[in-house]
Amino acid sequence: DVVFPMLMGATGLIIAANFATLPIVAIIGLTIATMGALTSLPMFWPLPTALLSASVAAGGLALINSIGQMAGFLSPYLVGWIKDQTGSTTLALYALAALTIVGSLVALRVSRSSAVKVAGPA
Repeated sequence: DVVFPMLMGATGLIIAANFATLPIVAIIGLTIATMGALTSLPMFWPLPTALLSASVAAGGLALINSIGQMAGFLSPYLVGWIKDQTGSTTLALYALAALTIVGSLVALRVSRSSAVKVAGPA
């Protein structure tokens, strides 16, 4: 399931934020976050095709990809803005972790509804 690696990524971000003054531990946290993010990708991409019909699957994948690219573009600005407002990147890491947790909850909801759709009514 895609939720576990996403939560692993959020956990890594929280570790990095909590131990920002200990560089080795912070780097380990960021490594865990990266592992979680990259591990979730191959599990995420089959979800849209399981949910969408063949006629709209390509458009749905394009929309999801566009949203992901926009997030990749805007995230550094969010981190910079939070750092400017608070003077610390710790809250920025917490914000990214919170967004990752929200994303994992959405993915959980979507994956459960796709499982019901694929299985059909009982």
